Amino acid sequence: MKPKTDRKKRIEQCDALWRWIVKERGAGRCQYNGCCNRGEEAHHIFSRRNMSVRFDIDNGILLCRDCHSFAHTRPEEFNAVMWLDMGFIFDGLQEKSKVIVQYKNFELSEIVERLKRHGG
Repeated sequence: MKPKTDRKKRIEQCDALWRWIVKERGAGRCQYNGCCNRGEEAHHIFSRRNMSVRFDIDNGILLCRDCHSFAHTRPEEFNAVMWLDMGFIFDGLQEKSKVIVQYKNFELSEIVERLKRHGG
């Protein structure tokens, strides 16, 4: 098995911190559209493939499994509700998600530290 690179390890660390912060912020409740189910899954509003918003806390929402499935199967409807809920934050994330980013190792290390500070 091929060993993980430092870059891959840093990305995984950023992902884990991001998930933890989104889950803590959601306080165990699904945050979508007044759903009353238990929130268990951190979801990227704009795809995690977009590195420019992948570790942005505003790009995360805690969802129950049903709402998480809905977000992936009906993204246009999901995003329409998110736009109503988030307003300018949604618009800013959408613009930011269009930027192509390739983080260097030192930048990923800085993101890890920023997420650690944010998570308290």
